[in-house]
Amino acid sequence: MDPLILFLGAAAGVLAGLALAEAAQAAPGSFRLLVSSIEPLRRASREGYAPSMAERRRLAVMASLGLPAAALVLIGPVPAPFAVLAGPATSAWALRRRRRAYRRRLEADVPLIADACADALLAGHTLRTALAELHRGIHGPASVELARVAAELELGAPTHVAVERIRGRSPGGAMDSLCTILASGSLGPSALAELLRNHSRATLEAARIAEEARSATAQARFTGVLVAAMPAGTLVVAELLEPGFIGGLLADPVATGLLGIAAAMQATGFFAISRLARVAG
Repeated sequence: MDPLILFLGAAAGVLAGLALAEAAQAAPGSFRLLVSSIEPLRRASREGYAPSMAERRRLAVMASLGLPAAALVLIGPVPAPFAVLAGPATSAWALRRRRRAYRRRLEADVPLIADACADALLAGHTLRTALAELHRGIHGPASVELARVAAELELGAPTHVAVERIRGRSPGGAMDSLCTILASGSLGPSALAELLRNHSRATLEAARIAEEARSATAQARFTGVLVAAMPAGTLVVAELLEPGFIGGLLADPVATGLLGIAAAMQATGFFAISRLARVAG
C-alpha cells in the first residue's frame, strides 16, 4: 500500500480525535448524554448491573448510530444499512457479555467468600454479623455482592432472604451452592465453618480442573475459530487490496444471495464450534 495513503489515514485519525475532543468541549450536554448512555455497559461489568428498558433503548440507539459510522469510514457506504440493523443486537450482546464476565469473576471469588466467612464464624461472630462485615476486607464483585447483603441486613432483612437475593442475581454454579449453605439455619458455627472450608476446597479444585481442560483444548478451539473466521478475513483483505470489491459483489443479486447463505452457514458453524468447545467451570 502506498505510504502516502497510510500517512493520510493516520493524519485523518488524529484529526478525528481532535475533532471529537473539541466537540465534547463545545457541546458538553451532548457529551454527557453519550457518557450516560454507555454507563450501563460499565456498570454491568463492574457490578453486574441490569439496565432498565429505557437504558437498553439508549444503548441500542447509540450502537445503531455508531456502527454505521464505523462501517462508513472503514469499509464504505454499502454495509451501513446492515450495521444500523445490527445495532440493537450488538448492544444486547455487549451487555450480556459484560454481565457474564461479572458473574465469572464472582464465581472465582466464591472460595474467598467461603473462607472469610468461616474465619469470622470461628472468631466468634454470628453468621449475620459476619455477612454484614465481610465486604470491608474484600474487593471486586464479591465486595459488591456482600455490600448489598450488608445493606439489606442493616435495613432489617432476614439473613436467609438477603442470601437468597444473591442467588437470584447469580444463579447456578458455586455461588448457588454457597448460598444454600449460608441460608441453612440448622448448623452450628463450627459445623457451618467446616462446611464452608470444604466448599472452598471443592470449588478451587473444580476451577483447577476446568482450567486444565481449557489449556488442553486451547489449540483445537483456536483452530476452529480461525477456520470459521477465514472467509470474512479474506473479504476484508480483498477489499483493502481492491477498494470496491465488496460493493461489486453486493451489486450482483446472485452474489448477494450466495454471500447471505455463506454468512448464515459461517455463523452457524461459528456458534456450533463455540458451544462444542465451551468448558464449564
